[in-house]
Amino acid sequence: RLLPPGSSWPFEMPKLRTESSTVRRHKLADFVDSFGIAMVKSCSTCKKHGRVCKVHIRSGKCNECLRRNQRCDLQVAQSEWERLKSEKAKLKRRIEEAREEQEEASRAEEKARETRRIAFAREMRLRQQMDLVDDRAAEAIAVEERNIEELEHEERQEGQEVLDLEPTNSAFSLSPGTWAALDGFPDDFWEMPLPPEIPCSQS
Repeated sequence: RLLPPGSSWPFEMPKLRTESSTVRRHKLADFVDSFGIAMVKSCSTCKKHGRVCKVHIRSGKCNECLRRNQRCDLQVAQSEWERLKSEKAKLKRRIEEAREEQEEASRAEEKARETRRIAFAREMRLRQQMDLVDDRAAEAIAVEERNIEELEHEERQEGQEVLDLEPTNSAFSLSPGTWAALDGFPDDFWEMPLPPEIPCSQS
């Protein structure tokens, strides 16, 4: 392995250069600027130069003194502590309200699911009942059709029996040969009186 001139084994890689303390301090000051709160009573340096004195609850210096790496004589007044305490309590209440809203929404969602399940089960029962009604209606129609057919058959049989029982005219029972023999007789032949009956001789 090739080593840089003047170096021996084991060779240590040079450490990567990180940001300087000044850059990191400025970034921290920017962070306090963004997330800190403006103090009612500024530190002497901010008050002297008319700067906005902001402090984070975890920082030991205000944003401007931290940025310039100056001594900060900021003292949080009792009113500031009370304000922070009140703000924290307000946020806790809002968090509790948000949690309660979530729980209420969950209960409403569960109730809606249960209501939907009950409604679906009721619909299925009603559909089964409707299917039974349809089956009964189809069966009733089939039975009625059979009854009508049987009644029509009986009516046809009764009509045929009536025709069979009606008296028939003897003239209509003559054979075709007889009718031919009567051809040429006058129209009033059937209206002529019958000859007197000849008494039979008694021995």
